[in-house]
Amino acid sequence: MFDFSAYIQNEWSWAVLALMAIFVGMSKTGITRMPKLAFVGTNAWFFLCVNFLKLPFQLFAWHNINLTTLAIDACAIPFVLIGAFVGIFVFREPATFWRLFFLTTLIASIVGLKTIS
Repeated sequence: MFDFSAYIQNEWSWAVLALMAIFVGMSKTGITRMPKLAFVGTNAWFFLCVNFLKLPFQLFAWHNINLTTLAIDACAIPFVLIGAFVGIFVFREPATFWRLFFLTTLIASIVGLKTIS
């Protein structure tokens, strides 16, 4: 079994990986050649495929998925559906999107600073 703990030592490593993923997902060529809704839809399908490819590793190599985690995931389904409908509404209104984006970024920054210190 492969041990990632030697490579991912702290939360800063995860932050760097997240920034790299954002850069790849929001590259200039992807944004300028596609309409906004097509770009978002393509990203959604891409990450769905990536997550399905990770599923065998989660089940058989890392043993991260069991009945307990599936029960917890089932409890999250209503929140996922609410988030989907809110996301559709917010994404169609650019001003609302940017207000929500900056508000959540501010909240995440404050929570992150309190967590680190």
